Amino acid sequence: MEELEHRIQQIVKNNTAGSVEVLDEVIRALEGLLKEKEDFNNQELLSVLKALSQKRPEFLALSHFVNELTNTIEKSSPLSFWLKEYGQKWVNVNRTVSEQAIKLIDFENKTLLLHSNSSTIKALLALLSEQKVVLQVLQTISHPEEEGRLQGVYLEKLGFQVELLDEGDSDKWIPQIDIALFGADAIYEDAFLNKIGTRLIAANCKEQEKPVYVLADSRKRLAVHSSQSKTGTFRHYFELCENGLVTDFVFESGIS
Repeated sequence: MEELEHRIQQIVKNNTAGSVEVLDEVIRALEGLLKEKEDFNNQELLSVLKALSQKRPEFLALSHFVNELTNTIEKSSPLSFWLKEYGQKWVNVNRTVSEQAIKLIDFENKTLLLHSNSSTIKALLALLSEQKVVLQVLQTISHPEEEGRLQGVYLEKLGFQVELLDEGDSDKWIPQIDIALFGADAIYEDAFLNKIGTRLIAANCKEQEKPVYVLADSRKRLAVHSSQSKTGTFRHYFELCENGLVTDFVFESGIS
């Protein structure tokens, strides 16, 4: 269990990954534990994972996983079987969200504005690359961790032309774009949570009448909760952005 705790401490320090990527790291760590040790204290394991969830309250996908794991442990169900089942259920969700986005949005010969580093957005661009859609990408550097550079490298490997820009100057280059796309770490009834800089970009897009779409899977959605109760609980890398600045939210089930 000490090795799992150490691995989780390293996961918590990762400020360049989105919530699903962090969750994937947690699942891999747990799978490693199950392979190495069949007999361990379930409550101790749950305590470690709940501590992680509390340290990263902005990651609703992680909270969803911990809640599902809690139910499994309370029912005394085999963890290895449940973990495999959970993975199979969600493994293709980003692709499904991407397919829904392609039904809604015409990407051909468009200029996209992307911010931060999102597994959902990367899945969309990977699918667009498969379909040989021609487009250009303006990618923010995404301060302070500059994780936008990582996403930019990934997109260039897919064959897209990517220009890196500073999000602080978004009002100057938003006239060049056709569509702004964001991922999200949490979605509430009145606002969504994403990396800092999102709100400035979305507000500038609204002012210049550019459509803004947020892509996410349903694990990140708490539609009946207000973001106001969460104010001040997130790391300084994140910020809330009003839902009124968004044209549409795209989930695996469609738009909302």
